Amino acid sequence: GAALAAVRICRSEEGPQLFARVLANARYLHAGLSQLGFHVVAPTRLADGTEIVTPVVPVVVGDDWKAGLLWKALYQAGVFVNTALHPAVPPAGALLRTSVMASHDETTLDEALEIFGRVKRAFEAEHGPLPTG
Repeated sequence: GAALAAVRICRSEEGPQLFARVLANARYLHAGLSQLGFHVVAPTRLADGTEIVTPVVPVVVGDDWKAGLLWKALYQAGVFVNTALHPAVPPAGALLRTSVMASHDETTLDEALEIFGRVKRAFEAEHGPLPTG
């Protein structure tokens, strides 16, 4: 039922605008996290130069324990992300999976980025540096 509802939204009159908005939000979050010094996985580039951007913006943390601790710190600060730990990712490839929706606005994304920056500073002061992009 959820998949059918999603297809109906995609095929609706507002579907193309929603699709464009979610991808614009993904680019915005990707740029903001990169500016904060996070190692954000680069979008896939096709042979013709087209970039594939998705609503999931992965942030590489590397160490499984650090990923868990950073996840918890972000959660306690009000931002929910998913974690991917080994064996779901290669050894030393732990990451946080941030995601955006078309309904997010820049104010909400800016608030999340501010929290990411604050948590990163406190986290690195206690646990050492995170990987940079």
